[in-house]
Amino acid sequence: MSYNESKTVLRAELPMLRGKSIHEAYQYFSPLLGKPDYVDEWDGKVELFQYMNSKHDYVPVEKNVSGKESDMRWGVDYILAYANDYGDKKGKANHSLKELRSIAEEMAKKFEINPEDCRLVSYTWYNGSEEPIEFEL
Repeated sequence: MSYNESKTVLRAELPMLRGKSIHEAYQYFSPLLGKPDYVDEWDGKVELFQYMNSKHDYVPVEKNVSGKESDMRWGVDYILAYANDYGDKKGKANHSLKELRSIAEEMAKKFEINPEDCRLVSYTWYNGSEEPIEFEL
């Protein structure tokens, strides 16, 4: 059954994964984040993997408007706060700039990005549709 989900995150696009397949992204994320909550494989290739927002600090995000693998864009969210209609809650949406800067620096080290490329993002979506992932304004 579909329901509403809300999350507040620090998000960063991972330029080194631009144009990479789901299988290639899985190979990148799994050593950094551990085993996903859900993995779907076919003929030794991962076709889908998912880390639950309510269970992890970091979750991969992806966007592909055209449907072509070459247009695939990957990023990572650090979950500051998460909630859904079933009462699952995690974290808090109240952070100082000092805390946010520290988390961005941690993300930069872990994922080899510039901490200034991290964005504060907050939204609610109906999970009967795709999560509205954006990497720029």
